[in-house]
Amino acid sequence: MIVVGGRLDDAVASRVAAQLLLLDSHDADPITVHLACADADLEPSLALAGAIDLVESPVHAVVRGTLRGPAIAVLCAAQKRTAHRHTMFILLSPRFSGDGTTAELQTLADQHERQVARLQDLIVRATGRTAQEVAADLDSGRVLDADEARDYGLVTELL
Repeated sequence: MIVVGGRLDDAVASRVAAQLLLLDSHDADPITVHLACADADLEPSLALAGAIDLVESPVHAVVRGTLRGPAIAVLCAAQKRTAHRHTMFILLSPRFSGDGTTAELQTLADQHERQVARLQDLIVRATGRTAQEVAADLDSGRVLDADEARDYGLVTELL
């Protein structure tokens, strides 16, 4: 079991990825990841979702508290997705800001767009929703309670 709480940043994503790989190397038993991230950075969230894809053991995600923005990518990468009944999900497009020359900013903006597309794709694959619907929900900052998240397809079971 791995607990991921608070801000999902580079340090947390690296620690959790290492724990996933270590647990996966011991046996093929399911790994449960408990998520409560009201704040998350896009790149570390996608990196952690990628780590979940790499491990051979099945990964089960259990959401408690609030799961917001890019952290939803981690949930969507899991093979089994459950949530506590009082969980809140906030579908929110990550914001972009940067410093540099025009060319550097264009490169960063292109990378950000590809990462947002990856986040959308993870949600589409997990929920069966259309890409347009997911993009609209991310842009509007749609808020879902646990029952609505189950109906949406983010989770399949409530605890």
